[in-house]
Amino acid sequence: PCPYPYSYKVMATDLCGTTYTSYSDTSMTYPLNIFEGQHVDVVRSTVIDNKTVLTEWKQPLIHPEKVAKFDLYRSTDNTNFTYLTSLPSMITDYMDNNVDVQNNHYYYKIMVVNTCNISNALSQNTSTIIIKGEMNEARQVHLEWSPYIGWENGVDYYILEKQDDDGNWHFLKQVDGTVRWYDYQE
Repeated sequence: PCPYPYSYKVMATDLCGTTYTSYSDTSMTYPLNIFEGQHVDVVRSTVIDNKTVLTEWKQPLIHPEKVAKFDLYRSTDNTNFTYLTSLPSMITDYMDNNVDVQNNHYYYKIMVVNTCNISNALSQNTSTIIIKGEMNEARQVHLEWSPYIGWENGVDYYILEKQDDDGNWHFLKQVDGTVRWYDYQE
């Protein structure tokens, strides 16, 4: 059952052998909210083919069978989140096609709406990574990127890859998860 409040009152009858009745005030009690803490863990938000953002999440650990839908929210400043869409309970990913991944940083949060229509807090946020590169006349390359946000323990390391003329990606460098730039000679 859904954790809706219960109302109680007392009625006294047959007061001194008469047919009078008397009622108490009404008292409400609230059962334990079985949905408290029902939220999703966001796996990642990642840029796909340099044009869309894929966000993936796990079903909640608390009563996953009672999920009615997932409401997705998006932000470009990590402060003002706006409603993006609702997805059925069996869907745990979303491809955002209405993005400009070259110029905007995107943050996503997900809210679980359960069959009792009790909304819980938004999930932790997750973000995309934007990388910018510059090459000077001496063919020295400077790469710099925004941090990935969304994993509890942060990023362990970043792997930098370079695309060749045939469209194939090749390993360039692995750097610590706290590093957000890399310089090399082309």
